Amino acid sequence: MRRASRNLLDGVEHEAGRGNVLTATVLVALYLVAI
Repeated sequence: MRRASRNLLDGVEHEAGRGNVLTATVLVALYLVAI
C-alpha cells in the first residue's frame, strides 16, 4: 500500500506540474478515500 500511495503522490505532482489541477485534486481525493 505504501508503494502504491507513493506512486499516486508522484502522479499528483506530475499532473499538477502540467497544470492539471483538477486531475491532481481528484487523485488526492481518491488517495484520502483509499486510506
